[in-house]
Amino acid sequence: MGQQREARLRPEFASLYPGIPVNTWLPAADLGATLLMHHLRAPAPPELGNRLLDESHFEFRGGARRGAGASERTRYGENGKAH
Repeated sequence: MGQQREARLRPEFASLYPGIPVNTWLPAADLGATLLMHHLRAPAPPELGNRLLDESHFEFRGGARRGAGASERTRYGENGKAH
């Protein structure tokens, strides 16, 4: 198994993510889960984009790059069956 994907918050966006340390590498999956929980608990959450971790707000290292291995992922159609 490959290296775990990590992310760190860029200092210029710290005010958008209270409680998330800047310039600290964290597991991207854990960071994404934390941000999703904050979003779900917000009284009036903003609309989510395509990614929980905005690539302009966070740096990434390790693991698979965005879109890598897409041909190996299972896709589901409207009927719920894999194809």
